Amino acid sequence: MRAAYSQIAFLVDAVADVPGDLAELGIWRGDTFVPLAEAARAGNRKCHAIDTFRGMMAPVAQDRDAEGRCAYSEGQFDVGGSGAFRKRVAGLGATVCIWEGAVPGILSALGDVVLAFSHLDMDHYTPTRHALDWAWVHTAPGGIVCCHDWIRSRDYLAAAAIKEWMSVTGLKPAGELRSGHCWFVKEDERVDS
Repeated sequence: MRAAYSQIAFLVDAVADVPGDLAELGIWRGDTFVPLAEAARAGNRKCHAIDTFRGMMAPVAQDRDAEGRCAYSEGQFDVGGSGAFRKRVAGLGATVCIWEGAVPGILSALGDVVLAFSHLDMDHYTPTRHALDWAWVHTAPGGIVCCHDWIRSRDYLAAAAIKEWMSVTGLKPAGELRSGHCWFVKEDERVDS
């Protein structure tokens, strides 16, 4: 199932008072990103678009089911670079920051960005696993990290990365949707005096 902004809009609304930018990792053609960026503009925030714009990276072992098949081949979803996407979001001006490259490598280019909300939709295990670590570190207290392709019964692709990350961090989803989304809310980080 494809992700749609209408499925996650309530989560974006929930972080209206949380400081930081919005981000989507895994853009494809931008159908989810454009309304996310419009929400960012309405809230006087930046919205970060992070993608290769050249399709999927080569699958790894964790992307294969028990029979060794992978639903997403290398290069699948290639849109020929970011040109068409840049034209699509041109009207949103300085709200949009485009980061063209593969996760995890491209993430260092974003520096110390602070996020109120991020939407991860990269399908494969490796970029999802790295993006979870990165997004969580950069999420402000009260912010949300939302993942697509969460299928609880699946032990491969993005679901495997999400399960592994939960196992390492001890975190559990704050909620799940039939659309294949789950999300995590970063608790306030208080310093005891």
